[in-house]
Amino acid sequence: MDVGRKFFKGGINTVFCQNGRKWGKTEFAIYMLWRHALMNPGSACYYVTPEMAHGRKLVWTDPRLAGFGDKKYVAAINSNEMIVKLTNGSFIQVIGSENFAAANGLRPAFLVYDEFCEFHPRFHETMQPNRMVYKCPLVIIGTPPMQDSRNKEQYMGYAEECKNSESDIWICQDSYSNPYIDKKDLDAE
Repeated sequence: MDVGRKFFKGGINTVFCQNGRKWGKTEFAIYMLWRHALMNPGSACYYVTPEMAHGRKLVWTDPRLAGFGDKKYVAAINSNEMIVKLTNGSFIQVIGSENFAAANGLRPAFLVYDEFCEFHPRFHETMQPNRMVYKCPLVIIGTPPMQDSRNKEQYMGYAEECKNSESDIWICQDSYSNPYIDKKDLDAE
């Protein structure tokens, strides 16, 4: 809630959540997408995952994205395109980073990168000019990268930038900060 308040008050360009498993990253990101889409009519909002198949399993088949908001705000849901169109002209769509060329020409109003450490390294490079032109806020959520993560270098570099920037927020918390996880189970794991 604290991060969300800071973000929506303005002046924050990027929120980088480098947090442990089951911290609540996905729910936080979905809330941020819906809130931005509802508060800014006509917004193109994207939930980007490493691959389309990952996004379909994570937030579409498990209907966390399409089922999140009040149905009175939903104009249409297209399961093939994984897109929720809202009554105010905004939409939220799930896309994958593997087709990085598809980011060319997009006009994003809000972006979420989920598991950035596994993104195709060229996706962010392709999307970044669009972000700059449209002053598009970005929320990055994900667990810290493993040694063999395909986008580890870009992930760590961008995390470092966010740590040291006045217009960004970097959050690093472990799974213990989730009050709904049994701490004994975490210790056993």
